Amino acid sequence: MPSTFFAWCIEQSIDFSNFLYQVQLTIAKGDYGGIIFRENYANTIFYHFYIGQDGSYNLFLYQDIKGQQGELLQSGHSSAINTGLNQTNLIAVLASGNNLYLYINKQFVTNISDGTSRSGLIGVIALPNNNPTEVVASNAQVWKL
Repeated sequence: MPSTFFAWCIEQSIDFSNFLYQVQLTIAKGDYGGIIFRENYANTIFYHFYIGQDGSYNLFLYQDIKGQQGELLQSGHSSAINTGLNQTNLIAVLASGNNLYLYINKQFVTNISDGTSRSGLIGVIALPNNNPTEVVASNAQVWKL
């Protein structure tokens, strides 16, 4: 997969606004894996929160469905991330109104207030940087608030 593209899988039948969404991710090969939320295809808006096997995390807002106009909202490194390949991490977002709270392995990482997208679909994502990437997502759970 070229480094300028990502692959995602979206749950297409339920629109969520206020929720807690968590997924276990294992980066089997490559660079980054994460979740997509409040994805609104009609308005070409979505957020994605992803972690790297290097211990990094990022939260982006995209306002075009091709993912070419991403705005970095938060980034950093977290000791909560199990680094390296084939390590399982539980990542989660709690979305309530404009407030987004991010968690890694049940540890609070950061929060932000952004009301660009207030509802939408959820899913998972794999992102390469310089390497072909394979991410295993399992035990996805979502609770409406």
